[in-house]
Amino acid sequence: MVMKKVKKDVGPSDLKGSEAEVGIKVCQPGVLKGLPVDGLRLHPAISDIPTVYGVSWKDFLADVKERGIQEPIVVQKGGILLDGQLRLKAAKEGGFKTIPARIVDLNPEEQVHYIFTSALGRRHLTDDQRAVLAHWYRESVLSPEAKKDRSTKANMAKKYGKGSSPTPTLGNKQKVDTRTVAARMFGISRKKVEKVSELPRELQLEVLKGNLKLHEAVKKIAAQKKRQEIAKFGKEVPADKRWDLFCEDSITGMADKKRFPDNSVDLVFSDPPYNKEAIPCYSKMMQEIPRILKPGGSLVVYYGAYYLPEVLNSIRPKLTWWWQLAIKLDASETIKGKSVFQGWKGLLWFCKGGMPKKHPAINDIIVGSKRPEKLYHVWEQSVDDAKHVIEKLTDVGDMVLDPFAGSGTSLIAAVQLHRRAKGFEIDPKHYAVAHGRILKETQEPVVEIGTAA
Repeated sequence: MVMKKVKKDVGPSDLKGSEAEVGIKVCQPGVLKGLPVDGLRLHPAISDIPTVYGVSWKDFLADVKERGIQEPIVVQKGGILLDGQLRLKAAKEGGFKTIPARIVDLNPEEQVHYIFTSALGRRHLTDDQRAVLAHWYRESVLSPEAKKDRSTKANMAKKYGKGSSPTPTLGNKQKVDTRTVAARMFGISRKKVEKVSELPRELQLEVLKGNLKLHEAVKKIAAQKKRQEIAKFGKEVPADKRWDLFCEDSITGMADKKRFPDNSVDLVFSDPPYNKEAIPCYSKMMQEIPRILKPGGSLVVYYGAYYLPEVLNSIRPKLTWWWQLAIKLDASETIKGKSVFQGWKGLLWFCKGGMPKKHPAINDIIVGSKRPEKLYHVWEQSVDDAKHVIEKLTDVGDMVLDPFAGSGTSLIAAVQLHRRAKGFEIDPKHYAVAHGRILKETQEPVVEIGTAA
């Protein structure tokens, strides 16, 4: 078995680079054997690396069944697979009893090094995937080496006095930034490796599997931090008398006649879930909304176009259908299974009695509103869209209710327009975020706008 040094500036294909040495050894496998497929197990470091090739799994399996395994897998002495996960899977499914393998005898550190450098030859890996592998390689191979060097220098300084500060120097030759070394080895920028290091392991894995782009994962973390900050803010700031948000089921909450007397709400504005399982929510809302709405009061709800007939049938028996509003999207969204590019989303408008109370004419096409960033909730809607409706259908001091408050959008819009507002959010985590967000985005001198009806 031949061992060689890996250079600091290693390229992804030939593993060659500058004269600065990393100090980790890599093996050139030399012992070829046929091994029983059932006796092999994966090295922990290989299990997360994606096994994606330029052909489909079906075609790859068919080729293996026809021609057998053409390239040997690489196995650590003792039956631990270091390279060839897909080939081993195909051999098992193809009914092969043995598989050609090259046997190596590496220490634990060298095993991990071999696994990661083998992945460099996979041309299909994106830069985002390489960045994840580079970070993992740095954590499992380079950082331990640097730590050992720091420890050695610290002991020398203690024994011989203060000569130089203990700095990481892989191979004891020069100061080395392990993140830069890993980035160069995997052919990507240091900044990408740094971004990966800021992600939790589960998101790193999603990027590596190709389910998530790196910038999307970074955005997810930023949104998570924002939600945590806003929830903390909500705990520290006194409650606001202009609105109430309840952490409970809205159906039972609206049935409380002390909180919601008959004819006490001017507008119900809400965004129930769009999926099929949530359709009963519309019928359940109608158990109380007709009672608590004032004569001429309105119900305006978002809806999923897939289930428009079901939503209409749930509401029309108890309230009068009035109109539909359309929010123009800045980009079309593909509706799966319908062969439709949807460029708008709809709001249904109902009223209690024969017609809604007198109001200024409302434009039924809402354009130019700011697209929500989805920082606070995956179903977050635009405050501008809510304001468009609330301002036209209510007066200053009126009561606006949202049974599905989510991130608090409708309550924010109502309070900013000097309406009173109440809402429900059953999920404690979403409630905490919505509570803090409403407080944050409605900070201003309190204006007396009347009392509850």
